[in-house]
Amino acid sequence: MIVKVNNTYYLANRTGEATMNQSIETSRLRLREPKINDFDAVWEMKNDPSTMTFTGGIIQESYNEAYEKFKKNCETFRENSDKVYSVALRETDEYIGYCGLKYCDILDGVEILYGISRKYWGNGYAKEAAQAVLDHGLKVEKIPEIVAAVNTENIASERILQRIGMNFAGKVEWPNQGLVNKYSVRLEAEMNIKMELMSLANIKDIFEFEVENKAFFEHTLPPRPAGYASYETFKAIMIELLEAQEKGERSMYLIRDHEGYMVGRVNLFFTLDENTKKAEIGYRIAEKAQGNGYASQAVVLATELGFETFDLQTIEAGTSTKNIGSQRVLEKNGFKRIGKEEKVMKVNDEWIDGFLYSKSK
Repeated sequence: MIVKVNNTYYLANRTGEATMNQSIETSRLRLREPKINDFDAVWEMKNDPSTMTFTGGIIQESYNEAYEKFKKNCETFRENSDKVYSVALRETDEYIGYCGLKYCDILDGVEILYGISRKYWGNGYAKEAAQAVLDHGLKVEKIPEIVAAVNTENIASERILQRIGMNFAGKVEWPNQGLVNKYSVRLEAEMNIKMELMSLANIKDIFEFEVENKAFFEHTLPPRPAGYASYETFKAIMIELLEAQEKGERSMYLIRDHEGYMVGRVNLFFTLDENTKKAEIGYRIAEKAQGNGYASQAVVLATELGFETFDLQTIEAGTSTKNIGSQRVLEKNGFKRIGKEEKVMKVNDEWIDGFLYSKSK
């Protein structure tokens, strides 16, 4: 968890003792405390424009100034609450970059940072290091939330954040860069949602949910019909869907958190006949509820419901090729990618390809 002492934020274990491992290892990397012998490689990296483009640019300081600053970081690393490791190759201990966690005032949270020297690009080292630090922060240190910021033009870094399991959480103003994309992931708790069958009684909740999250959903999904903007028209559309639910064509649910707030929707669309018992699953989570594991929990509950209550044999799903978060949710819960469709949805005036997923009973 995060503890605050004299206006300083510390990464702490559950006993309150400030802590963070002095090293983390992966199959190819060792994330260790910095050594003064790393400095020449650090200096080279800090003066490479291609490496520093999205991290504030080349720092205007002399070799000696940078050396003294790095020397102090080495000397205080063990006692410092922030932990930004030197990333080294396991076989040679050669410095190739940095990765770690540090409190960020702008994001008001513990931020994951990483950078790899240009000559080591293309080997997956940034993702490997970032995944190790993220997993350690969440699973070992029990940090409740880890955040990140990425320049909107830094596509490679944004894909890394998506692939290690972080979720888009809006935009934030960043000094000298304007608006940047914020990403977040929270410590996954035990199952803390419930599914509530859609009915006339909760149509108003659904309407407010759709209106509040309209702009957020349209970042990755096609826009809803124009009728969703008016409550009376929306209600009429929902009544038609409820009639389809009564006929057994679909089963639609609100997702509520432990306090009863609506945080998402999940639906099953059935294809049932003598030879087929399957459904397509669809879900969406509110912007403010991102990073809590609600999508994954909803997929678990809806899948169990489909197999056990409706006796389905197969559940299918579709997602855009750009929606890495949704792909991870499906794959994490046993769905296998079975195909790809070209130009299956139009998002922000661009036709997007889609992946098809399936899970069998």
